[in-house]
Amino acid sequence: MSDAPRRPRITPLADGPLVLDQQDTPDCLRHDDGTSYEVRGTAVLCRCGGSGRKPFCDGTHASNGFKSECVSDRRQDHRDDYEAPGITVHDNRQACAHAEECVRGAPEVFHKMHRPWITPEAADAGKIADVIRRCPSGALAHSRDGVAYQEPERPPSVLVQPGGPYAVKGGVELEIGADEWAQGVTREHYTLCRCGGSHNKPFCDGSHLRNGFFEKGE
Repeated sequence: MSDAPRRPRITPLADGPLVLDQQDTPDCLRHDDGTSYEVRGTAVLCRCGGSGRKPFCDGTHASNGFKSECVSDRRQDHRDDYEAPGITVHDNRQACAHAEECVRGAPEVFHKMHRPWITPEAADAGKIADVIRRCPSGALAHSRDGVAYQEPERPPSVLVQPGGPYAVKGGVELEIGADEWAQGVTREHYTLCRCGGSHNKPFCDGSHLRNGFFEKGE
């Protein structure tokens, strides 16, 4: 019998909240400053955007018409490769949460207003790799000298971002079908919709940036 700690698990309920079973990591659920919530065992987390006691569910999803269905046409669900000496950047737009860590970290490489939107030849490969590792959604990945970057072992955590998604890392298990993941993305870290507006549920697609989620009771 294995003595390895059981990883936390997130189960999205149909038209309802996310159920986080923290398993053997009782301080898994964390504030944006890294401090843990005073909750043990199972936490039921709002994802409709309407709870009056965020991040916890208060049942509002039952009255505000929340639907958990993914309505994305998934036309962006493909992995594009951008090659330059010393690095290949992999990108799947389907998984992007528009946190813009890449644009802020290396604006000469990652562009918002023109195509190609990634030009890896414009910066040092090491710098690009460092910036990619800040991508919270897993949309970006990289290979160096033909070898795919391997995610490090990190403690599992679910970070509640003010006005934004749940930023999950450390291999927290997400109970969804294999076909619901974007092609080629890591499962070590990802972002989950908290505002209720994503077309790519349960994942964040940046809708909180447009629908006034921050002003709604944060």
